[in-house]
This record gives sequence, structure tokens and C-alpha cells, in this order.
Amino acid sequence: MLTISIQLQKDNRQGPGAYKCNPFLAKNKEFCSALVVFLQELEPKIEQRPATHSVQNLWDWIKEEYKEYIKQYQLEDLNWREVCVSFI
Repeated sequence: MLTISIQLQKDNRQGPGAYKCNPFLAKNKEFCSALVVFLQELEPKIEQRPATHSVQNLWDWIKEEYKEYIKQYQLEDLNWREVCVSFI
């Protein structure tokens, strides 16, 4: 009889699970325009990163920057809505 045990190690460098952006943002024209501007502003920062970084490290950095941008955008959008509701 043959038995195989596989033990996977968790990568502690990343947070829990995959980040999923709100899919309804893709239909928001203001968000799409703001995202284009964000990505254009990110490009020079990418070029300034050390050449010693691997492509994977660069991609992970881009994803983190994107994730933080989305969170900030959604927070500002939520705050805007709360202000509007308080005036009603």
C-alpha cells in the first residue's frame, strides 16, 4: 500500500485570499476615467523601481498599489454619499 502526504506551506507575505474589486465599478464612467489617470501616474513610478526587482515583485507591487487605490476611491465615494444623505 502506498501513502502520500502533501503539506502545503502558507505564504506569509500575502494577505488572506485574493482581492476582488467591486465589479460594478467597471460600469462607472467616472471610476474608469480616474483609473486611467491613476495608471498613467503609476507608469513613471514603475520605471523608477530598481532593475534588480524581479518581474513578479514588480507585478505584486502594481497589484498592491491598485488595491490601495480602489479602497481609497470606494471610501471617498462612500463619504460623498453619506454627506449627500445628511443634507436630505
